[in-house]
Amino acid sequence: MLASAPRPSPDLARLEASLKHLIEQAEAGEWEAIVAMQPIVSQQLADIEIFYAPPGAALTASAAERTRLSGIIALITKAEALCASRREQVAPLINSLKALPGSSTA
Repeated sequence: MLASAPRPSPDLARLEASLKHLIEQAEAGEWEAIVAMQPIVSQQLADIEIFYAPPGAALTASAAERTRLSGIIALITKAEALCASRREQVAPLINSLKALPGSSTA
């Protein structure tokens, strides 16, 4: 029976850097930059999920990887909170635009 080749480890440092940059952009109000970053960060997160999602995969991660993953989760939580705050800020504007006569979403 052939042993499967080990999967390459995802680049956690690159993901951390991307999330930190996303947070900096959100704190600066650079929402267009965040939209542009979305596909890159989404792919990096998907790579992490694929690598660590199989049963027991996280258990085989080194202590350093687990610590780094905990830090990444904290960054994701912060980024999510910043983006949710922005969504709450713009929701009234979007709702008022939707209510305009002739709006295709009204």
